[in-house]
Amino acid sequence: MGKGWTVGFLACFLLGFGGGATPGFAGMDVSVNIGVPAVVVAGPPEMVLVPNSQIYYAPSVEAELFFYRGNWYTRSGHRWYRGRSYKGPWAVAAPRTVPGAFGRLPGNYRTVYVRGERVPYGHLKNHWKHHEKERRVGRRGGHSSREPRHGHDNHGDKHDRGGR
Repeated sequence: MGKGWTVGFLACFLLGFGGGATPGFAGMDVSVNIGVPAVVVAGPPEMVLVPNSQIYYAPSVEAELFFYRGNWYTRSGHRWYRGRSYKGPWAVAAPRTVPGAFGRLPGNYRTVYVRGERVPYGHLKNHWKHHEKERRVGRRGGHSSREPRHGHDNHGDKHDRGGR
């Protein structure tokens, strides 16, 4: 009776480890797998514009979620992902394609810019386009895109006058 009890105990002991090992390996498999991040957003997020930049971030979303010049970005660990929507689908962004502006964000950007300009999702693209247009005009010294800029010849006129 003692030998049967020992064998039974040993079998249960080994089965316990064997049964526990399988989920452990499955868990390890999941943690090693580097896949697309799961950015879960209940609805269109309100965004905050980071001052003096083209970066918008979603303060109410737990994951890092950014909008920058028409694209959405998120990061998981050291890897960046880009998508055309806040819902994805997400694709790995090669390091050279990740905007350098993200590297200039302070680590505590959520608390630093919490009082920044809030932009409802429905106004985001128009807000960004307007902001981008103002930035371009500022670079040109105040000229709109329809005004001719000094120093640029109209090549058609030059050729029509025989090169004079």
